[in-house]
Amino acid sequence: MVYVQVLVNGLVLGGLYCAIAVGFSLVWGVLNVINILHGSLIILGSYAAFFAYQYLNIDPFLFVPAAAALLFCLGYLTQLVFINPVMASPVLITLTLTFGLNLLLYNLMIQSTWVASSCQSTV
Repeated sequence: MVYVQVLVNGLVLGGLYCAIAVGFSLVWGVLNVINILHGSLIILGSYAAFFAYQYLNIDPFLFVPAAAALLFCLGYLTQLVFINPVMASPVLITLTLTFGLNLLLYNLMIQSTWVASSCQSTV
């Protein structure tokens, strides 16, 4: 039974990596923008599904459409406000911009309630 769970976890994680890679290649191929912020928004959606389960007792798989809609709006707003004004610039400018926004979002996530806590366990 453990092998089946490991296999399912590997397939789900591989599917997530595939979705991230397809998103990167589509955005870069169509818009000629390297969007490093893409991964942070995926992590934020995962946290949203987790906290919906933890605090609202909503199944994470049922919350995925709501998290996708929420993160779509956030991504669209980011595109309008930050990325569109520098879209005609060289690729390095958009790469630097999205990398900086990525660092900003990570630091906001770290300084909020989503921190790692250390604990000690005795065996």
